[in-house]
Amino acid sequence: MPQSLENEFAVLFSKVSAGGLSAAYGNDYFIFTRNANDTPRQYTAVWNGDSWPTFGGLETSIKNGLRSGAINFPMWGSHTGGYFAPGHNTKELLARWLEFSASVR
Repeated sequence: MPQSLENEFAVLFSKVSAGGLSAAYGNDYFIFTRNANDTPRQYTAVWNGDSWPTFGGLETSIKNGLRSGAINFPMWGSHTGGYFAPGHNTKELLARWLEFSASVR
C-alpha cells in the first residue's frame, strides 16, 4: 500500500467495519482498533498496540493514553505489563503498570 494512503486506510477500515457490523447487529457492536487517528474516533475505540514490558514501554503507553484522551477517543486501552517477552518484567514494573491500568477510565 502506498504511504500516501495509510491515513485514509485507517479511517476507511473503521468506517467500513462499523457499517458492516451496524447492518448485522444494529447498535450492538464494539470495535477496537490499533491504528486510528482523529477522524475514525466516531467508529472505534483505540488500542495502544504491542508495548515492550519495560518502564519505557509503560511510558509510551501513558503517552499514547494521554494523546488519545486529548483528541477525545471514547475508549483507550493497553496490555497491562506489556506484550512482548514477559520474562523481562519485574515486580516493580508490574505493580506500576497495574496501577496505571486500574486508574484509566
